[in-house]
Amino acid sequence: MPKWPSIDLMLKFFSKSTLNLADVPVSHEPYMQEQEQGQEASFSNISNNLSKTSAYKEHVRSIDDSLFIKLILSIWDPEGHNGLLVKVVSHNEGAYNYCVTLQLDEDEDQMVVRVPFEGTRETWTDDHAFEFRTEVTNQKYLCNKTKIPVPSVYEWDDGFDNIIGAPFIIMPKIYGSDAFNNLWFEEDMWDWMDNGKVIIRGAGSPSPELEGKRLQFLQDLAKLMADLQNHEFDKIGALHIEDRWDAAPPTVGHYFQHSLDGSLIKTGPFSSTAEYLEHKKQEIYERDISYAKDEEEAWEAQGMQKIGAIICDALPRSVNKPITDAAYETTPETFVLAHPDLDLQNIFVNEHGKITGIIDWNGLRTVPRWAGFASLPLFLRKDFDEAYECRQEHSAKYSLMPWHLEPYKKAYHRYLKEALDPEGTGSYNDAAWTLESGATCAAVEALESVWYRNATIQRLLKELPQLRGLDLPGLRVRFGLPGGWPDAEAVVKKAFTSLFAHS
Repeated sequence: MPKWPSIDLMLKFFSKSTLNLADVPVSHEPYMQEQEQGQEASFSNISNNLSKTSAYKEHVRSIDDSLFIKLILSIWDPEGHNGLLVKVVSHNEGAYNYCVTLQLDEDEDQMVVRVPFEGTRETWTDDHAFEFRTEVTNQKYLCNKTKIPVPSVYEWDDGFDNIIGAPFIIMPKIYGSDAFNNLWFEEDMWDWMDNGKVIIRGAGSPSPELEGKRLQFLQDLAKLMADLQNHEFDKIGALHIEDRWDAAPPTVGHYFQHSLDGSLIKTGPFSSTAEYLEHKKQEIYERDISYAKDEEEAWEAQGMQKIGAIICDALPRSVNKPITDAAYETTPETFVLAHPDLDLQNIFVNEHGKITGIIDWNGLRTVPRWAGFASLPLFLRKDFDEAYECRQEHSAKYSLMPWHLEPYKKAYHRYLKEALDPEGTGSYNDAAWTLESGATCAAVEALESVWYRNATIQRLLKELPQLRGLDLPGLRVRFGLPGGWPDAEAVVKKAFTSLFAHS
């Protein structure tokens, strides 16, 4: 737990900062998640969207507590015969959701009503409702079909014809605390700067006791993620599941991407890795060429399409086979699930360090194996973030340096490999992708993100000995010139193929 500063410093901090807390119904110490603005977005669009988002958030926050109490009573005591008493315990919010925690009578167990900030009549569309339903049914699927401690769903509504007049999910409160604040660091590692910013000192030099806790935590997490090996699918996309007790097995269908203006873009599904990557190649070009204002910017768009195509062509197929297997090229591809944000603040532990819950599965997809459940958790691949840096003031986000992360990556890989092959037969499994997943998942981020693509590709270039000195803007222009730059294109292709190679 971090050390709290003086009251004056706390007031100064809260008056100047907006905290991006995880969407969970527990008290959180400040955890700053600073989002860098992407190069592709115009500042006017960003400003307008932020202004609208602020108004929508205020609308959701203004829902009166009495309505949340009535909502709970309408479900647990609709006739009012049991004389149940409900009280609001706390209010919390994250970047995308507002959470109200309530307690029923003197029951120790508490429940949470979560309302999306987009859940206003002005912003909510049929696509938002579909995405919301997908989140609910996916959460139920994970809760019922896996060993992962995912919160169950008591009740939900994707519309406005209800007591609170907004979409909601009701689920049990997860007990414990997030691993970021309560496991990964020791108390004396936390400190505050004069400007009120949280910093972490000495995270790479843990005590033997803390090191043991970290390794046990990684082993427990690897065992839970390994359970997802039992869930394979034939397409890339989102799980489409009917919300009924006798529902058919999940199918894989379309999902939505979020555009710069906040609208949802229907995408997929894709029957192969190649189809998915071909779609991304074209998407990159169409997005960039639409912003081109002159000839040089058009060259840049064409050059970025070439770079994106090289990255796509270097990424492998998705088969659970060794790359040397003769059947590799003809074996049908299968796809797996992956937590979209497996970071420390989304993993809850009890006082003994046992994992009690994993949250924030919104955006769950079926993906190629090289970006799937066997990938390193996000907190072990921070060194592939487009904004990764070592300055002390950013230590709350980037607390471990690459040489600190490497032993934990290897330990997690070892634990996952053991969990996927408990008999120790030495058989091939998805852990073969784990150590390379920092690079492959960064590639997916570059292909999927409208905010971070350029910065992420520049970060990947640093991993390539032949290319680490090149600047991406210059590379984009030269690749996009008439005739291109064949020699460099060949070098870049070979380098990325090596970077994404199978272990």
